[in-house]
Amino acid sequence: MSDRDSVNLRAMIVRAAEESRLARGAVLRVLDQSRHYSEARTEVETAVAVAGCRAAGFLWNKALAIYCDVSKGGREVAFLSKGWDDPGYRLGQMLTIPRAPVARFHGRHESLQRLLLTNGITCNIKPTADGLEVVLEYLLYAAGFNGKTLSQSLTTSMECSEAATWSEPTSPPG
Repeated sequence: MSDRDSVNLRAMIVRAAEESRLARGAVLRVLDQSRHYSEARTEVETAVAVAGCRAAGFLWNKALAIYCDVSKGGREVAFLSKGWDDPGYRLGQMLTIPRAPVARFHGRHESLQRLLLTNGITCNIKPTADGLEVVLEYLLYAAGFNGKTLSQSLTTSMECSEAATWSEPTSPPG
């Protein structure tokens, strides 16, 4: 970004802040949240690249400071998210278990629960009309968030999701 681009961006931001109907304190909070998002996105993009993955679908909203999908070898393998006040990131996977194998899922619930607890992964299960929606989440604290821990966490998370869906163990592609 050139100096001219920086000046133009700063002018647009100041103009938008001045033209808004928000109190100065609210404007400062919005600017702080924008900075927070930019810093988090840089941190996520760096860690994801070091882990040999790609990030896409970045967004933020009232609840989330950042969210993105993570893929490896062209296959979506997880999502990363962080709430505005969270001390770190959540690495997650959303699994859909069709109605037919739900009985097997319940039959393996205890062994799966032990596997998840041993690896520090939370599991939320929601019945749907078609089966079960299972969300696995692995917490990555900000102090230890980097490409190496992300890569290790992805491997562990994928092993747990394979156990939950009865897939044959595989290494992530790529």
